[in-house]
Amino acid sequence: MQMALMGMLLLATICSISAESIQLNVGIILEGTHAGQETALRKGVQRANQNLAELRLHAPLKITLHPILKRIEEGSAFAASEAACELVAENVVAIFGPDSKAASGPAQWISQQYSIPYFLAQGDLDTDETLFNFTVNLHPHFEDVGEALVDFIQGTQGWEELGLIYAHDDNLIKYKSLFSKFSRKLTVRKWDGADQRHKYIIKYFRRTRSQNKFVVDIPRTETEGFLRLIAEYNMTDQYYSYVFTDWDTQFLDPKAFVVDKGANFSALSLLPLMGFNYQMTEDTHRPFSQSPAFLPSRGASSSTARSSLTYYFLISDTLNLLSIGISRLAESRTIEPPSGLSCKAAGNWSLGPHLLSAIKSVKGNDAEGSTGLVEFGSEGRRKNVNITILEMGKDGFLEYGYWNRKDKLVVTKDFSKTKSEIQKELKGQTLRVATIEEIPFMMYKGPSGHVKSSDPKDWHGFCIDLLNECASALEFNYTVHPVADGNYGTATKVNGEVVWDGIIGQLQFRPTSPWQCSLSTSNGNASSILRRPS
Repeated sequence: MQMALMGMLLLATICSISAESIQLNVGIILEGTHAGQETALRKGVQRANQNLAELRLHAPLKITLHPILKRIEEGSAFAASEAACELVAENVVAIFGPDSKAASGPAQWISQQYSIPYFLAQGDLDTDETLFNFTVNLHPHFEDVGEALVDFIQGTQGWEELGLIYAHDDNLIKYKSLFSKFSRKLTVRKWDGADQRHKYIIKYFRRTRSQNKFVVDIPRTETEGFLRLIAEYNMTDQYYSYVFTDWDTQFLDPKAFVVDKGANFSALSLLPLMGFNYQMTEDTHRPFSQSPAFLPSRGASSSTARSSLTYYFLISDTLNLLSIGISRLAESRTIEPPSGLSCKAAGNWSLGPHLLSAIKSVKGNDAEGSTGLVEFGSEGRRKNVNITILEMGKDGFLEYGYWNRKDKLVVTKDFSKTKSEIQKELKGQTLRVATIEEIPFMMYKGPSGHVKSSDPKDWHGFCIDLLNECASALEFNYTVHPVADGNYGTATKVNGEVVWDGIIGQLQFRPTSPWQCSLSTSNGNASSILRRPS
């Protein structure tokens, strides 16, 4: 009799079960003391429970998830192992793992040993694919970032050079595909916002003029400082391009880009365009409140994944996926939580593989979340994740397109708007055209004299015809200025810097509009034209 009573008590602690409802434990391992992460995870569980209630509205058995949190020291493999073992003993049906690779690896291994699904919301750099037998990670594979960049900057933007500025060594693996497939000049420099030496990186690029196209992998919270620095070194005009790879760049205040003098600023995102003013609400479709506790700190000196809106959306989508898997499992089997498992003895949860199968069998619109449609490949990783490509416009970021492994780069930008912006920018402006006389391109017909007229009416030829058509269509004016030495341009070195005369010199050092006649760019003069100081 006493043994039977003990058995009943044990069953009650395992799952809080009754004839009409069952409570399933979900283990969560948190690193450090970041309050926002805990809030986001609890909100994610709330949303998962709401989804479970909707999915099982007419089912006799109601299922709810109960979070069990374990806090550990950041990066501690021992503490992560200990926490995972404690959660196994508390009969959890899933474990949401810590963020760092050092802590996540041991917890991931323990989960797999006991057939308990393991969840992540971070880029997993571990190449051991066997650990993904029991792992669900909605973050794209690190190779996707490099592939997307190659297709964007080399395929559609035509970059012939690239400077990569990065903050963390671990992130370099994301650019493996970029390093192997980018066929042009590549320069890599490390950024340390806490060290004054980061200024010398920008100074180096400005002084050497070795690059004007950059991929910038620094935390969002350091981006404003980066923008101020490149503005200080006059690297924000139309000859410069920057692609920011922090997923949260789109949430940066557009006022930070006031330094822009014509540069092209782009960003990658795992989320569709939401905008800086996006606010989170407490409804069933948005899992987080407006509490400052889990919005990224705009005054933080450094950025971590745990203060990222994208990270919070990944958490929500992941836990929502767990609710879908549990609902599907309950339709085909009797839910029996783990019982009697311990890291001190061998064993496994018999339903664990079936739950993983239910989760990873989703496809199409089965599990569309904030980070897009969710489906998995044969190796167990999420596939065809959409990486959104954004462009900075006058009023904030706009969508340029998206990339995934199936469709590759898809451009969605409405270029008619770009044309209207150019027309608006040039309308009423007077452009200065540098030229030399050359039949049949530019021929002078004005009054004779030592100084030739700058009035376009005193010139004729193919270039004048083209300029007149453009000026009429875009509603701008222009003046013509033949260079004094009559040369296209010859390079000489002055104090270690290449200086050009002729037309190239006009473009390099004077406020001349980039119009030239019968002039072809070469590897030598192109670099000077593209890097004309502002």
